[in-house]
Amino acid sequence: MRLELIIVIAALLGTTACRRTQPAPRHDPAGASAADALCATARSNGRTAEARAWLEKATPAAPRTLGEHDLQSTEAIVADLYARGALVVDVAKIQATAAGEWSNVLLVTLPDDAKRRAQVFGFDVDYESEFDPTVDVGQHCLFLFKFKGRLIRRFGEK
Repeated sequence: MRLELIIVIAALLGTTACRRTQPAPRHDPAGASAADALCATARSNGRTAEARAWLEKATPAAPRTLGEHDLQSTEAIVADLYARGALVVDVAKIQATAAGEWSNVLLVTLPDDAKRRAQVFGFDVDYESEFDPTVDVGQHCLFLFKFKGRLIRRFGEK
């Protein structure tokens, strides 16, 4: 009986302890300034384009993708961010290859509305990566990168 109780408690703790949650927003002007500076640097270093316009120019011979994703899942990621309330989603640090174009960086312009901001920040939680979710400290831009791992599984790829 005691061992069964310990197993049940351990199972419950394991399922809740492993579940990622979005950190609570907090007011941090210095943190917000640093996050926005990171986005500004990414915008100024290399090619940047609004994500939907960039994806519209993709062709079968010259696809445009995020990280390890195909065009379909890249489009789904961008659509999801806009559906969550992103004002603008920019693809930054675009790399051209013989096979097309790709990037591993999205810069998301955040809404002022707290509910919509929480939905956009929830992207980090819903599509887990090896990184902790980004905290809303009042920044205007959310820097997203490293599009692989569970994110790929979420959009139906291997």
